[in-house]
Amino acid sequence: MTGRTLLVSFSLVTVLGVAGCNAGGEGPSTSTQATPPKPVATVTINDESEDPGLVTLKGVGGVTPGMGVAEVEQAWGVRLRVSKPSEGSTCSTAELPGSMKPLQGYLLFERGKFGAVFFDGGSVRTPEGITRGSTEADLKAAYPNLTSEPAKYVKGTDYFLASTANPNWAVRFETEGGKVEGIDFGGPEVHYVEACS
Repeated sequence: MTGRTLLVSFSLVTVLGVAGCNAGGEGPSTSTQATPPKPVATVTINDESEDPGLVTLKGVGGVTPGMGVAEVEQAWGVRLRVSKPSEGSTCSTAELPGSMKPLQGYLLFERGKFGAVFFDGGSVRTPEGITRGSTEADLKAAYPNLTSEPAKYVKGTDYFLASTANPNWAVRFETEGGKVEGIDFGGPEVHYVEACS
């Protein structure tokens, strides 16, 4: 998780009661003195929405479909090497940089905008605890409303969890041999089978 530091300031007003006798023999006098605000605490906030290893229907580490390359780089604090689209295509890809290890996979951009991310290695997970290596039974128990289709190249099934808030967004679970092998997120591009197709 990415931690943010928040500096908390308090206005400290010190009221001093100074007891004593003045020269005129009158009772005690009081004085009020205010001190300027001082930083007194540092709090670290861990926001799971900024964790690029946490896949949700709201996004991945603050990244959502439609963001530009620079916005994705800023959200994840990385530099991406985005391929040029092949002739006649508007699609390009970028491998997850080494600085994101142990996460492995690639991102897909359509017309320069984030379309999907495909995780095929590392500690990617969902809030319900589904990870690479989870069983299909665990997956179906965590998400009873999945849709599915046969995987194109392996003996397995691709399961999709659709967003109700953003109907074109989905999380895709790639399974093979009864286990989750990949967890992906994105817009319509999350349905692509081979990079840009």
